[in-house]
This record gives sequence, C-alpha cells and structure tokens, in this order.
Amino acid sequence: KNILEMSPKLVHSCGFVGIVSEFMNPSESLCLKIEQWWSTKQGSGCDHSEFGAFGVLLTNQEPIDASTYAGRRADNDDEYHVWMSHLSKCCITSVSPGLLYIQRQQQQATGESNSSCLAMKHALVPKSVKGSIWTPQNSDAVHFTQRCWMELIGSNGTSTGM
Repeated sequence: KNILEMSPKLVHSCGFVGIVSEFMNPSESLCLKIEQWWSTKQGSGCDHSEFGAFGVLLTNQEPIDASTYAGRRADNDDEYHVWMSHLSKCCITSVSPGLLYIQRQQQQATGESNSSCLAMKHALVPKSVKGSIWTPQNSDAVHFTQRCWMELIGSNGTSTGM
C-alpha cells in the first residue's frame, strides 16, 4: 500500500512500477483498492474522466486458500494457528502470487500530470500443463503475461519499444 501511495510522486512520465508479491484476496475489488491507494496522496480528486496511469495485476487462476497459505508459512502447529488467526482477522480467504505493472502516461507539455487516476485491469493467468505463472520454464505463462501487457499499453496509446 505504501509503495503505491508514494509511486505517483516518484515515477516520472512514462515510467514503470513493477511489484512481485503475494496478493491477498485477488479480485476486481483488489484492483479498486490499488486504484485508491495510487490516488490517495495526490491532493486532487480522481474523477475517472482521464487517467494518468494504467496497470495490470496478474494473479494465478487458482489462488490457494488461507489454510494452505498458513501451512506453507508455519514451521509448526502453533505457528499455523497464529497464521490462521491473523488471516481470519484480516478477512483473508485466498492468496496468489502475482505481478503488478503500472505505467505512467506521458506528461503534458506543461510538465503537469494528466491526472492522478490509475486505471487497473485484473488478469487471471491460466494454469497450463506446464504449471502456474511461477513454474520455472512455463512459456505459456510468459506469453500470457506478455500478451496482457501489450494489450494494456496498446489500448492506451503508449509505446515502450517492447
């Protein structure tokens, strides 16, 4: 959250933010939160008539449930129960590794930002016979991720020379 709140002031025109992390309760509502976090400290309201940045959140098609996540994090039964209690208090029911990419739009000639708004898209990376997005050598996931990014930047008129 803090990284997203700081990024609009730190990322230059046409610059990128990339975050690899575990995303809790991955869904469209998470994208709405990300949009809000981005705009929080901009000083002006976001009317969504114009966007200053575009992003895509890629997560696994099949996130793991909280119990499985707690089991992977805990070294013993006591830690498992601590994890489960924490996840429950935070209303976390599922977790997925993911990639979050955001690109700022080109600034206007005056140097002012076009807008403080961020438009997010959520893409579910399908599991294939080669595994999930994180399986080493999964060319299916690489191509899917590439395609999502190219669609996003293409639909927003941004050219990155990729």
